[in-house]
Amino acid sequence: TTEQPRVARNVGVPSTRNHNNDDRFAVRLADASMNKLFAQGSYAICVHTDEEEKFRVGDVVYVERLRDGLMELSLRRVAAATAGVMKLTTCSVDPKLRQELTIPSPRKDEHVRILGRAVGKYEDFSPV
Repeated sequence: TTEQPRVARNVGVPSTRNHNNDDRFAVRLADASMNKLFAQGSYAICVHTDEEEKFRVGDVVYVERLRDGLMELSLRRVAAATAGVMKLTTCSVDPKLRQELTIPSPRKDEHVRILGRAVGKYEDFSPV
């Protein structure tokens, strides 16, 4: 199975403009689903968002997807946003990792919501 991105617990989050330190968190990209924008193993610096926030095409968002009793956390890029419907996609060079989500979900057994917006990225260059 593909490991999902997780909220990093031991990474200092670099400063970002216009965002309170308490609102920021880091998400480690464990797979290559967003490798056009983030290297695998790097961190997306995110800020918490609320249900009323507006998103634009191209925004990268942190998403929670509930389906069949399972929760998936991932980063997605906003591909389209029209008339109350938003399309979110992965952004990978690997066609096998391309996937689309819709808000609201057309599936009765699925709930998708945005938890945050990516505002930066961080990659650790120290030797392992």
